[in-house]
Amino acid sequence: MEIYIHMIKELEIVLFLHLRQTSTDFAKNMLYNRIKEMVSMKEAFEKSLQMIKILNIKSEEEYNKLLHHYLLLSAESLKYIAQERDFNKIIGLA
Repeated sequence: MEIYIHMIKELEIVLFLHLRQTSTDFAKNMLYNRIKEMVSMKEAFEKSLQMIKILNIKSEEEYNKLLHHYLLLSAESLKYIAQERDFNKIIGLA
């Protein structure tokens, strides 16, 4: 999916750098933690999009009200991950 292209590129860079280094436990742990963090971010992104769809959110202001009640990514985080400036396009993705 296009949304995760920059995350995949970042993972490729991390893997490349890891392969160039010696295979130490520290490097392996660092790589494992980074991959785990990226997977968590993807899950949080998908959960946020599902909430937009389920609750039929129509604006960024409406979405921001949800942040007080649910553990969701901020509107700015969604925009960054989706590489979009317009929140209406994020709503379209949902």
